[in-house]
Amino acid sequence: TPTDLQRMAALATEHHVDDEEVIFEQGDAGEEMYVIVHGEVKVMIAINEEPEKEFARRKIGDVVGEMSLISGEPRIATLIAAGEVHLLCLDRKSFGGLMRERPEVSLAVMRVLCARLKEATK
Repeated sequence: TPTDLQRMAALATEHHVDDEEVIFEQGDAGEEMYVIVHGEVKVMIAINEEPEKEFARRKIGDVVGEMSLISGEPRIATLIAAGEVHLLCLDRKSFGGLMRERPEVSLAVMRVLCARLKEATK
C-alpha cells in the first residue's frame, strides 16, 4: 500500500547504480533487499560451472534480494544494472521491524515469493 511504501522509504537508503554495474553476486551473503525505483536489472544465474545466463528482468516497483534476506542463505543470482538504476535499500533489521509492525507486508512478500517460484518452474 502507499502507507507501507512510505514507511519503507523512511527506513531505506537510496542507491544509484550505473549501467552494467553489479548490485550483488550469486553466492554473496544477503544482508539487504532492494526496491527498484527507476530502471531495470538483469537477474543472472550460473548453474553447474556454466557461464551466467539471464534468467529474468526486474523493473520499477519490483523487489530484489528478498529471498536471501529472509532465508539467511547466500544469494542465488547475480544482479546487474541494465542502464541507470535507482534503488531503495532495506537492511535485515529494518525489514524485520517492518514485517512485525505491518503483518500485511508479510503477505505481500509471500505473494512475491510465490510468483518467483512459479516463474522458476516454467
